[in-house]
Amino acid sequence: MFRIFILSLFSIIFFQSNIIYSKIIVIGNLKFIVQMKNNLSLPGCGLFGHFERISNGQDSIDGSYPFAALLYRYQAPFGGAVIINERWLLSAAHNFYESKQPSIYQIGVGSIYLKRLIMKKVDKIIVHEKYQHHQKYDLALIRLKEPLKFGQNIRPICLPEYSFESLNDLKRGRAIGWGYRNFSGSKVSEILQEVDLDIIPLKKCRQIYSKLDQDIIHSQICTYTKNKDECSGDSGGPFFAYKNDQAILFGIIGFGVTCADEFPGVNTAVSHFLNWIHRILMENH
Repeated sequence: MFRIFILSLFSIIFFQSNIIYSKIIVIGNLKFIVQMKNNLSLPGCGLFGHFERISNGQDSIDGSYPFAALLYRYQAPFGGAVIINERWLLSAAHNFYESKQPSIYQIGVGSIYLKRLIMKKVDKIIVHEKYQHHQKYDLALIRLKEPLKFGQNIRPICLPEYSFESLNDLKRGRAIGWGYRNFSGSKVSEILQEVDLDIIPLKKCRQIYSKLDQDIIHSQICTYTKNKDECSGDSGGPFFAYKNDQAILFGIIGFGVTCADEFPGVNTAVSHFLNWIHRILMENH
């Protein structure tokens, strides 16, 4: 299986691995990008312990999101993460801006309830080498000391099928997290929260953030739904959508201004970083 994209650029890039293959061929002023499907996702990924979904509520059903994880620093919850295999999770790079020392972090998994989470020790933290505080390349990988045992309440999410996969057909997605219910909140939620958000064009997002001189780039996803939003404490958690009853990870929750204001939420587009994820996993298996 492969896809071909045509762009009017003048360069040649070649990348090949056991999992992702992409080749760019230039003919005149046209660039042809041939991409194979990735196989980073594990069999059975993105499935649910319970298949019932909530469309208008806020609290999740236990077992609905077995890939959800809560990041702790000094034993205090403060951010999100998402399981991609037995040893690795994805999160936001800015969660580790103060320190990348694994011993001060833990990961909570296995429940939507804060008090029932199973705590796991962190072995390694790898932040994208091009990360700039709260802006570009806001992505990090977390390796656990011991592999997770998958079951009804612990299971990985699926990654996008193709690198640089277009989101043109995706109009809405879902964000989950234990973050604050509002910007002035002082503690995380006791129960995992969920919210469905509309995806807005990057052009519109850039126009809005130009008021703050904030650059929005092609490897980001912007979301906006009136009176609904991701909030503090959700950063690093998943923004995903469903395909054939499987949850596909399209974004890692990044930043906003406050919560549910005029400014969209900005997420890191995971499909732009599949090659990076694969390289890090291969170098640190």
